[in-house]
Amino acid sequence: MTVAAFLSDLRRRGVSLSTDGEQLTLRAPKGVLGNVERERLKAEKAAILECLRAEQVAVDDGAPFPLTDIQQAYLVGRAAELELGKVGCHAYREFDCATVDLPRLERAWNKVVARHPMLRAVFSADGTQRVLDSVPSYRIEIEDLRGTADAPPGVLIPRSHEGDETCPSRTSRIRRSFRSS
Repeated sequence: MTVAAFLSDLRRRGVSLSTDGEQLTLRAPKGVLGNVERERLKAEKAAILECLRAEQVAVDDGAPFPLTDIQQAYLVGRAAELELGKVGCHAYREFDCATVDLPRLERAWNKVVARHPMLRAVFSADGTQRVLDSVPSYRIEIEDLRGTADAPPGVLIPRSHEGDETCPSRTSRIRRSFRSS
């Protein structure tokens, strides 16, 4: 198994690997790393560091790099040809709170996107991904449902299938909805 395949297998099992100079740092769920994996990590440390650095350079310079196994599965799963396809992987979370400082939340979210490269990643038709240097600032959508028949008290209508995978600022959706209580 190549070093890249070994690293991919470790990641698939929940192992997180990173470099810090000549140090190899890893975090793994309990029981995932056996003696064979530990020995290989020690024996091939230089090659592993080189592979991790090459991956980071690809991310840093915007060059295309391969999808992970789970990303490929998500991409295949959204294909219209599949019985349960045509829907991308998504999550919906709602928080009920009396007040929200929307400008502050917007600034915080944009800082998170600027700090974490994979929140600026886009997929290409050839099955690769790349990280954009920057994306437009995200603006939180405001929707006032107070006094409308479409949204009875306590009910919000989610629109979780609206992501646009070609534009990172649309794949992460934050919306502030007002409703009667």
